[in-house]
Amino acid sequence: MSAFDILGDPVRRRILELLVDGEQSSGAITDVIRAEFGLSQPGVSQHLRVLRDSGFTSVRPEGARRFYAVEPGPLSEVDAWLDRFRRLWQQRLDALETELARGRRAARTPAGGEPTRPTDPGSDADETDPAAKGP
Repeated sequence: MSAFDILGDPVRRRILELLVDGEQSSGAITDVIRAEFGLSQPGVSQHLRVLRDSGFTSVRPEGARRFYAVEPGPLSEVDAWLDRFRRLWQQRLDALETELARGRRAARTPAGGEPTRPTDPGSDADETDPAAKGP
């Protein structure tokens, strides 16, 4: 089975999402999948077996419990396929970054075009601006 066949199933994608932040026990995975998809424990076990047999996950036994973790290797097939499409959105992301930088610069620049200077908290306006002294 190809990586896309494995990832084509929403239950298996969800299991990988659950594992992306670290290993989980099969019981914890089953609880979430049962609540979200209404699958039985044997149904969840079948999906875990497919992920394990295809190399997407590894399992670590600890007593009677089994802990699953993501294995990144098979995801490289997906990454290689997506790489051909990255240029389609990379250009847009670069343009967004440029616009955000312009917006930050504009926020620092008053209407007159001169960048604002932070005031020195230790300075007294009366000492630096004779008009500020008043009559």
